Order: sequence, then structure tokens, then C-alpha cells
Amino acid sequence: MLKAWLSRWQTWQADRRLARLSHITARRAIEDSLWQNTLAALPFVAGLPEQDLMRLRQLASLFLDSKEFSGAQGFRVTDAHAVMVAVQACLPILHIAPPCRPDLALALYDGFVGIVLHAGEVKARREWIDEDGIAHSGSELLTGEIVEGGPLMLAWSDVRAAGELAKKSYNVVIHEFIHVMDVRDGQADGCPPMASTQRRLWLATLQTEYEQFIEAAQAWQRFGKLSGESEPLIDPYGGESLCEFFAVSAEAYFVQRDRFAQAHPKLLEMFDGFFKKF
Repeated sequence: MLKAWLSRWQTWQADRRLARLSHITARRAIEDSLWQNTLAALPFVAGLPEQDLMRLRQLASLFLDSKEFSGAQGFRVTDAHAVMVAVQACLPILHIAPPCRPDLALALYDGFVGIVLHAGEVKARREWIDEDGIAHSGSELLTGEIVEGGPLMLAWSDVRAAGELAKKSYNVVIHEFIHVMDVRDGQADGCPPMASTQRRLWLATLQTEYEQFIEAAQAWQRFGKLSGESEPLIDPYGGESLCEFFAVSAEAYFVQRDRFAQAHPKLLEMFDGFFKKF
């Protein structure tokens, strides 16, 4: 009797959850023209199977319902801006959870609410202490940045140009949301939330690939430029740290999958195991 009651309760919960998600999706539905315009600007998304596009559209609607967009320094955010961000942000979580549980996928992004769009790059003031204990200060240009607890900052100039920039394996939205995913478990170490045994294997594989990447990038800097060799697929910025390597690798994985498969087969297999669970 208890088993039957539990089954009915689980069914009721599932039906209630589905009704709530359906209500949100309908209320925050992305207009057909806006959806098609967004796909036209993002070839690496438009080429997905139709079933994936349907899932992505629902995820994007739910994402829009859970986040608050604002513009900095007079920049006016429109629905087109928000949808462009939402579609790219949801690409990494498209197959993280079962199709019937988009809420579980979006939970990876629930550590913040605000997304601030700037028209272009932002000059940020930086202070740091070197190995000798000497304090330094300076500035750097940013196109994206996450802050613990939010908000997340993005430069619209790079978001808008994502289709063209994909040719260089670059995507600022994916980069920053991979960082969000990375710190979801409280650690910025290049590993998204997962069981401890899986975590050890992930970090070991990533570390090996990271070291090989640094060697290859350094060799290209010394010799490849002079010989006219093509730049490495992964942005050299990935050499900054393991968590940056994870982020730039994920950019290439999502926007240049075929080339990524050839250049980094071990990373492809590992990423597929996490990003393509369902």
C-alpha cells in the first residue's frame, strides 16, 4: 500500500512540475521571428538536429524567466539581446539532464540572477601581489566576467559577433557560463560538479591535456608563427590556469566540434561523457 501511495505521489509531483514548466515556457515563449533570427546569427546552433533545437528553445525560455538583464552605461537591453545570450548560455546544459527535467540542467546556473550587458569591452582595474610580495596595479580589457553571487558581465559586441568569432573557436557566453558551472561546487578548479571518483579522473585527464597544450602553444609561439603554421585551435589564454583551459576548451568543443574532435580526441570523449548524458 505504501509503495502504491509513493508511486501516486511521485506521479503527482511530476505532473505538477511539468505543468509549472509548461506554464513558464508559454509565458516566456520566444517569438518565431526572433528565434529564427537568432539561429541565423549562430550557425553552430542552427545546425543542431530539430529535436535539440526544440529542447534548446524551451531551456532558453526557462533561462530567461530565471535571470534579470540590465544594460550598463545607457546600453538598452532588448528581447533580441536577451535571447541571443540565453541560447548560447543554454547550449552547454542542453543534454546535462533528461528532457523532462530542464530544471535540473538550469540548476547549474542558479548561483546568480543578474546579467549585465555592456556595449563593448570594459576596462577593469586590477591589483595583485607578485611572488616577491610587491604590490602592483593596472587595468585589463574584459569582454566577460563572473562575480561570486553575480552579476555576470558580458560585452554585447562579442555576444553579437558569436557566429563569426566561432571560426576562431571563441565564444564569450559559453566561456563565462562554463566558469559558472565550474564554481557551482564552490571550487574554481576546471571541474564541474560530479562524484568524487569521476572528479579525480576528470582532473587527471584535464591536467594532462593542459600540460600538452602549454607545450604546443609555446612551440607555436617560438616556431609556428615564423613557419606560417595555423594557430592552435584552443585560445592560448587557456594556458593561464586549469579553469581557464576548461573554459576555452569548452568554447572550441561547442562551436568547432569537428576540428576539436581531431585535435583533442581525449577531451572530446571526456566532454561528451559529461555534456551529452541525455
